[in-house]
Amino acid sequence: MSTPDPTTLFTSIVGSAGVSHTDAGPLAQRHMTEVTPASRAECVEIVRAAHRERIALFVRGSGSELRLSEYASPAALLCTTRLDQVIEHAEGDLTFSAEAGLSLNAAQALLRPHGQRLALAPRAPSATLGGIMARAADGWTRKSCGLVRDQILGCEVVLGDGRVVHSGGRVVKNVSGFDLCRLFTGARGAWGVVLSLTLRLRAVPQQRRVSLHAASDLAAAFATAHALNASLPDAEVVRVRVVNAAHGTTYAVLLSLAGPAARVEEAVASADDLAGSATELALAALHDGGTPQCVVEVLPADTAAATRALLAYGAGGVIDADVATGTVEFMAPRAPEWDPTALSALAHELRGLEPLVSFPAHPESLRWQRAEFGAVDAANAALLRRLAQRFDPRGIFEPGLHSWK
Repeated sequence: MSTPDPTTLFTSIVGSAGVSHTDAGPLAQRHMTEVTPASRAECVEIVRAAHRERIALFVRGSGSELRLSEYASPAALLCTTRLDQVIEHAEGDLTFSAEAGLSLNAAQALLRPHGQRLALAPRAPSATLGGIMARAADGWTRKSCGLVRDQILGCEVVLGDGRVVHSGGRVVKNVSGFDLCRLFTGARGAWGVVLSLTLRLRAVPQQRRVSLHAASDLAAAFATAHALNASLPDAEVVRVRVVNAAHGTTYAVLLSLAGPAARVEEAVASADDLAGSATELALAALHDGGTPQCVVEVLPADTAAATRALLAYGAGGVIDADVATGTVEFMAPRAPEWDPTALSALAHELRGLEPLVSFPAHPESLRWQRAEFGAVDAANAALLRRLAQRFDPRGIFEPGLHSWK
C-alpha cells in the first residue's frame, strides 16, 4: 500500500491555505511540503495522520534554529507559528500561559506594560516559546533566573503516536505527577511537538548596567571574573570575553547587573573596585560577539581550560566564557575550516573535561559530534531509544537529527 502524498493528506486537515512548499535546507530539491496548522486540534490531527502513514515530520517555529536531514522517506515541515494565542496571563500569580508558536518578542511586548517579563534571552528574540523549550535556549538569563526548565510550570505536548499529554499546571507550586516538562525541555522535538506551555514571570528590573572591564591576560581575566561571580551572586552575567583579532588578542570581563536601582548602584561600586574602570555597553552587547560556531559546555571550574583549548581555533573570532554556567562559545562571522585534524586535536584537548560540544552553524555538526566528541554514551543512548519507543514508536519526529537514533 503506497503512502499518500503529504500535500494532499495535510490539505484535507488544514485546507489549502495551510499547506505550501518550502525551499529551505537539504530537502528543497524534493519540494518538501510545509503544513501550518491554525489550531492545536489541527496540529494533533497532522501528527496522527503522519504517524498512521509513516510520514516524517520536522518541526519549525520561527526558523532561527531549523535543522533538516537527508531523510529518504516522505517528509513534511510542521510549522507552529499560527499557534500564537495567549491562553492566560495571571498577573498576580506571576504566570503566563500561551500556545507554543507565540514569539518571545510578542510575549515580552504584552507583559512589559505590566512590569513583568519572561526570564528567557535566546540569541534570536523572534524564537517561539515552543522552540525555546525544545532547544532549552535560555541565553544570558541562565545565571540569575535558572535554566529554561526552571521557568516552565506546565506544558501540553502531542507525542509521535498522536497522544496528547499534559504535565504540570498553571500555578507556581505544583507537585502532582511526573514532571515531563523537564524531559521535553531540550529534547529538540525528538518525541513530540509542544502545543502550549505555562511559564513563571519575573519583574522587569528597575535598572541594568552592562559593562566591560579590561584585563591584561587570560589568567587575570578569569581571576577577576571568578572574584566578581563570588562577590556578586545576583549578577546576571559574568563572562570572560577574548577577542582574537589579526592585530592581536584582547581580554576583558563582561558583566551585567540588574535589579532595584539602589542595589544595582551598590553592586556597580563593588564591581568597579574589584575589576577596575568599566566601559558601559548596551544590552545587545551580551549577544554581539557574532554567530556561535562552536559551543562547549563544561563544569564552571573548567571554563578556563576550555577557553584555552578553543583559542587555538579562534582566529578572527570572539570567545565568551561564562564562569557561572560553564558555557564557552566561539563566535565568528564565518565558520572556520574545521578540518579533521583540527577537530581531532580539539577533541583530544577537551576530552578530560567531559564536555558537551556542538557546532550550531555547521551542517556537519551532528556527524562531528558522533565521530569526535561522543555526543551520547551507550548507556544513555539506550535509555533515549527506550523513551523514543514509548513516545514516538514509528520514529516520525526529526529522523536523522539525533545522534542516539
